[in-house]
Amino acid sequence: MKFFSNLKAEKLVKQLIAVRHHDQADEITDVSGKLIALGPSAVSHVIAALGNSDKTQTLTFVEILQQLLDAKSLPEYLKALGSDNQRIVSGVAWALAGSKSYDPNKLLELLDDPEIPKATLMQILESHREKLDARVLLRHAYELAPTEKEACMKLVGEMANDAMVPELLGRLDGKDAMVRVHIIHILARFRRPDVQNALQLQLTDRSKLVRQAALSALGKMAEGLDIGLLGKL
Repeated sequence: MKFFSNLKAEKLVKQLIAVRHHDQADEITDVSGKLIALGPSAVSHVIAALGNSDKTQTLTFVEILQQLLDAKSLPEYLKALGSDNQRIVSGVAWALAGSKSYDPNKLLELLDDPEIPKATLMQILESHREKLDARVLLRHAYELAPTEKEACMKLVGEMANDAMVPELLGRLDGKDAMVRVHIIHILARFRRPDVQNALQLQLTDRSKLVRQAALSALGKMAEGLDIGLLGKL
Protein backbone atom coordinates (compact mmCIF):
# COMPACT_ATOMS: atom_id res chain seq x y z
CA MET A 1 0.00 0.00 0.00
CA LYS A 2 2.82 2.37 0.92
CA PHE A 3 4.56 1.54 -2.35
CA PHE A 4 1.53 2.59 -4.40
CA SER A 5 1.04 5.73 -2.28
CA ASN A 6 4.63 6.73 -2.99
CA LEU A 7 4.17 6.17 -6.71
CA LYS A 8 1.01 8.25 -6.71
CA ALA A 9 2.67 11.05 -4.73
CA GLU A 10 5.60 11.11 -7.12
CA LYS A 11 3.26 11.30 -10.10
CA LEU A 12 1.20 14.13 -8.58
CA VAL A 13 4.31 16.14 -7.73
CA LYS A 14 5.48 15.82 -11.33
CA GLN A 15 2.08 17.09 -12.48
CA LEU A 16 2.42 20.16 -10.28
CA ILE A 17 5.91 20.84 -11.57
CA ALA A 18 4.58 20.70 -15.13
CA VAL A 19 1.89 23.31 -14.39
CA ARG A 20 3.36 26.78 -14.97
CA HIS A 21 0.47 29.01 -16.03
CA HIS A 22 -1.93 31.03 -13.90
CA ASP A 23 -4.85 29.95 -16.06
CA GLN A 24 -4.35 26.41 -14.75
CA ALA A 25 -5.21 27.35 -11.16
CA ASP A 26 -8.02 24.80 -11.04
CA GLU A 27 -5.62 22.01 -11.96
CA ILE A 28 -3.16 23.15 -9.29
CA THR A 29 -5.93 23.10 -6.69
CA ASP A 30 -7.08 19.66 -7.81
CA VAL A 31 -3.61 18.08 -7.78
CA SER A 32 -2.72 19.75 -4.49
CA GLY A 33 -5.87 18.35 -2.92
CA LYS A 34 -4.97 14.85 -4.08
CA LEU A 35 -1.48 15.16 -2.59
CA ILE A 36 -2.87 16.35 0.72
CA ALA A 37 -5.31 13.44 0.72
CA LEU A 38 -2.38 11.02 0.54
CA GLY A 39 -1.25 12.20 3.96
CA PRO A 40 2.25 11.50 5.37
CA SER A 41 3.33 9.42 2.37
CA ALA A 42 3.36 12.58 0.25
CA VAL A 43 5.57 14.64 2.56
CA SER A 44 9.00 13.42 1.45
CA HIS A 45 8.11 13.85 -2.23
CA VAL A 46 6.88 17.41 -1.75
CA ILE A 47 9.94 18.31 0.31
CA ALA A 48 12.26 16.89 -2.35
CA ALA A 49 10.47 18.91 -5.03
CA LEU A 50 11.32 22.13 -3.20
CA GLY A 51 14.95 21.59 -4.14
CA ASN A 52 14.41 22.62 -7.76
CA SER A 53 11.18 24.61 -7.64
CA ASP A 54 10.67 28.17 -8.86
CA LYS A 55 8.93 30.82 -6.73
CA THR A 56 5.41 29.94 -7.84
CA GLN A 57 5.96 26.23 -7.35
CA THR A 58 7.57 26.84 -3.98
CA LEU A 59 4.48 28.68 -2.77
CA THR A 60 2.29 25.77 -3.85
CA PHE A 61 4.52 23.17 -2.22
CA VAL A 62 4.74 25.15 1.02
CA GLU A 63 0.95 25.43 1.18
CA ILE A 64 0.70 21.66 0.71
CA LEU A 65 3.33 21.02 3.39
CA GLN A 66 1.44 23.22 5.83
CA GLN A 67 -1.66 21.10 5.27
CA LEU A 68 0.27 17.85 5.69
CA LEU A 69 2.07 18.94 8.85
CA ASP A 70 1.01 17.30 12.11
CA ALA A 71 2.59 15.47 15.04
CA LYS A 72 3.03 12.31 12.96
CA SER A 73 4.71 13.93 9.96
CA LEU A 74 6.76 16.48 11.94
CA PRO A 75 9.95 14.35 12.11
CA GLU A 76 10.31 14.50 8.31
CA TYR A 77 10.14 18.28 8.40
CA LEU A 78 12.73 18.48 11.17
CA LYS A 79 15.06 16.18 9.25
CA ALA A 80 14.68 18.38 6.15
CA LEU A 81 15.89 21.43 8.09
CA GLY A 82 19.33 19.83 8.04
CA SER A 83 19.35 19.50 4.25
CA ASP A 84 22.29 20.79 2.21
CA ASN A 85 19.79 22.30 -0.24
CA GLN A 86 18.92 25.84 0.85
CA ARG A 87 15.68 25.84 -1.14
CA ILE A 88 14.48 22.84 0.84
CA VAL A 89 15.51 24.38 4.15
CA SER A 90 13.79 27.68 3.35
CA GLY A 91 10.60 26.05 2.11
CA VAL A 92 10.29 23.69 5.06
CA ALA A 93 11.04 26.54 7.47
CA TRP A 94 8.30 28.58 5.83
CA ALA A 95 5.85 25.72 6.30
CA LEU A 96 6.87 25.22 9.94
CA ALA A 97 6.57 28.92 10.68
CA GLY A 98 3.11 29.18 9.15
CA SER A 99 1.47 26.07 10.56
CA LYS A 100 -0.34 25.90 13.90
CA SER A 101 -1.01 22.17 13.73
CA TYR A 102 1.96 20.93 15.76
CA ASP A 103 3.71 21.58 19.07
CA PRO A 104 6.58 24.03 18.37
CA ASN A 105 8.29 22.96 21.60
CA LYS A 106 9.39 19.89 19.66
CA LEU A 107 11.73 22.22 17.78
CA LEU A 108 13.65 23.25 20.89
CA GLU A 109 15.73 20.07 20.95
CA LEU A 110 17.09 21.08 17.54
CA LEU A 111 18.97 23.92 19.22
CA ASP A 112 21.53 21.29 20.21
CA ASP A 113 21.81 19.83 16.70
CA PRO A 114 24.90 21.14 14.86
CA GLU A 115 23.35 20.23 11.49
CA ILE A 116 20.43 22.63 11.90
CA PRO A 117 20.89 26.30 10.84
CA LYS A 118 20.20 28.16 14.07
CA ALA A 119 19.24 31.47 12.47
CA THR A 120 16.51 29.70 10.49
CA LEU A 121 15.37 27.79 13.56
CA MET A 122 15.13 30.97 15.63
CA GLN A 123 12.92 32.55 12.96
CA ILE A 124 10.55 29.59 13.17
CA LEU A 125 10.50 29.73 16.96
CA GLU A 126 9.80 33.46 16.87
CA SER A 127 6.61 32.82 14.91
CA HIS A 128 5.39 30.46 17.65
CA ARG A 129 6.58 32.33 20.74
CA GLU A 130 3.13 32.33 22.36
CA LYS A 131 3.27 28.51 22.59
CA LEU A 132 6.91 28.00 23.58
CA ASP A 133 8.19 26.97 27.00
CA ALA A 134 10.42 29.94 27.85
CA ARG A 135 12.23 28.00 30.58
CA VAL A 136 13.34 25.28 28.19
CA LEU A 137 14.41 27.90 25.66
CA LEU A 138 16.46 29.64 28.35
CA ARG A 139 18.27 26.42 29.23
CA HIS A 140 19.33 25.98 25.61
CA ALA A 141 20.66 29.54 25.30
CA TYR A 142 23.94 28.71 27.03
CA GLU A 143 25.14 26.44 24.22
CA LEU A 144 24.43 28.80 21.33
CA ALA A 145 26.83 30.98 19.36
CA PRO A 146 26.71 34.72 20.26
CA THR A 147 24.33 35.81 17.48
CA GLU A 148 21.86 32.99 18.07
CA LYS A 149 22.24 33.40 21.83
CA GLU A 150 21.17 37.02 21.51
CA ALA A 151 18.16 36.05 19.39
CA CYS A 152 17.26 33.31 21.86
CA MET A 153 17.44 35.63 24.87
CA LYS A 154 15.43 38.28 23.04
CA LEU A 155 12.73 35.67 22.54
CA VAL A 156 12.91 34.66 26.20
CA GLY A 157 12.49 38.32 27.11
CA GLU A 158 9.37 38.62 24.97
CA MET A 159 7.83 35.65 26.76
CA ALA A 160 9.02 36.35 30.31
CA ASN A 161 6.39 37.14 32.95
CA ASP A 162 6.23 37.44 36.74
CA ALA A 163 6.02 33.67 37.15
CA MET A 164 9.39 33.31 35.47
CA VAL A 165 11.21 35.87 37.63
CA PRO A 166 12.41 33.36 40.27
CA GLU A 167 14.13 31.26 37.60
CA LEU A 168 15.74 34.31 36.05
CA LEU A 169 17.00 35.42 39.45
CA GLY A 170 18.42 31.96 40.09
CA ARG A 171 20.48 32.19 36.90
CA LEU A 172 22.15 35.48 37.78
CA ASP A 173 25.02 33.53 39.34
CA GLY A 174 25.75 31.52 36.20
CA LYS A 175 29.13 31.44 34.44
CA ASP A 176 27.97 32.81 31.09
CA ALA A 177 28.32 36.58 31.40
CA MET A 178 26.43 37.30 28.18
CA VAL A 179 23.41 35.28 29.28
CA ARG A 180 23.51 37.08 32.62
CA VAL A 181 23.57 40.44 30.87
CA HIS A 182 20.51 39.48 28.85
CA ILE A 183 18.76 38.23 32.00
CA ILE A 184 19.47 41.54 33.72
CA HIS A 185 17.94 43.43 30.80
CA ILE A 186 14.84 41.23 31.07
CA LEU A 187 14.58 41.64 34.85
CA ALA A 188 14.69 45.43 34.49
CA ARG A 189 11.04 45.25 33.42
CA PHE A 190 9.94 43.86 36.77
CA ARG A 191 9.76 46.50 39.49
CA ARG A 192 9.92 44.12 42.44
CA PRO A 193 12.00 44.26 45.63
CA ASP A 194 13.55 40.83 45.05
CA VAL A 195 14.64 41.87 41.55
CA GLN A 196 16.04 45.16 42.77
CA ASN A 197 17.99 43.49 45.56
CA ALA A 198 19.43 40.88 43.20
CA LEU A 199 20.49 43.53 40.70
CA GLN A 200 22.22 45.56 43.38
CA LEU A 201 24.34 42.52 44.20
CA GLN A 202 25.44 42.40 40.57
CA LEU A 203 27.06 45.82 40.95
CA THR A 204 30.09 44.16 42.53
CA ASP A 205 30.42 41.35 39.99
CA ARG A 206 33.77 40.59 38.33
CA SER A 207 32.38 41.16 34.88
CA LYS A 208 32.31 44.77 33.78
CA LEU A 209 29.52 43.93 31.33
CA VAL A 210 27.40 42.52 34.14
CA ARG A 211 28.07 45.53 36.37
CA GLN A 212 27.18 47.96 33.61
CA ALA A 213 24.00 46.05 32.77
CA ALA A 214 22.97 46.00 36.43
CA LEU A 215 23.60 49.72 36.80
CA SER A 216 21.58 50.47 33.68
CA ALA A 217 18.72 48.25 34.87
CA LEU A 218 18.67 49.83 38.31
CA GLY A 219 18.68 53.25 36.71
CA LYS A 220 15.47 52.32 34.91
CA MET A 221 13.96 51.06 38.14
CA ALA A 222 15.04 54.30 39.82
CA GLU A 223 13.99 53.77 43.44
CA GLY A 224 15.76 52.01 46.32
CA LEU A 225 19.27 51.91 44.89
CA ASP A 226 22.05 51.51 47.46
CA ILE A 227 24.24 54.39 46.30
CA GLY A 228 27.14 53.13 48.39
CA LEU A 229 27.65 50.26 46.00
CA LEU A 230 28.25 52.56 43.05
CA GLY A 231 31.63 53.56 44.41
CA LYS A 232 32.83 49.99 43.94
CA LEU A 233 32.33 50.02 40.17
